[in-house]
Amino acid sequence: MRQLLASIGLFVTFLVQAQFAPPGAQWTYDHWAVPYTMTVVGDTTLNGHPCSIIEGSFFTGCWQSRAYTYQNGDTVFWSDDLFLPQFFELYRWNAQPGESWNVWVNGPVTVTYTVLSTGLTTVNGQTLRTLNVEATDTQGAWAQSSGVLVEHIGDTLFLFPWLAAFCDVIPPWPLRCYTDDDLGTYLRPGSNDCEPPPTSTVFAPAFNALISNSDA
Repeated sequence: MRQLLASIGLFVTFLVQAQFAPPGAQWTYDHWAVPYTMTVVGDTTLNGHPCSIIEGSFFTGCWQSRAYTYQNGDTVFWSDDLFLPQFFELYRWNAQPGESWNVWVNGPVTVTYTVLSTGLTTVNGQTLRTLNVEATDTQGAWAQSSGVLVEHIGDTLFLFPWLAAFCDVIPPWPLRCYTDDDLGTYLRPGSNDCEPPPTSTVFAPAFNALISNSDA
């Protein structure tokens, strides 16, 4: 009986770990000009799915600065369109080496993750699954990924797919830290804290001008 209760406890703990993008969750990224964060700011229902609303600290058309996610079992789905939501698999935590899925499709461009290996990591006493992946795209538009996906946290480069050919603006990456009330704070290896390095007063105006032009 004691062993059964321990197994149930581990299962319940795993379910808690599996929640993606809980209220208030925040991803903080290094950036060459200004600090950048992605934050869960609320929730909504799209196509019958209860979704977390994730917003960036400023809007740009060069990467997904507003998106919607929900989780079904071991799979996290996402969309960047509020009015005509089309959901794609973002993360598949139970994937095995050799499995692939399309993370994003936009016209002729399809971004695909392929799992190379799997593993485990411990964050604040919680054991989380990891996937080592390769990101590819059909148009050779330089799909970007750190190659490491961490359960509950996501890609340690940037939360959503990003194609390097879309803009000349440097995107906010890599992940510096992730934090929420349940998991606590995760620091990407190599990061000492959540605070981005000092911003550049020289390059910031030029960067802001590029952002404004990309929104036009």
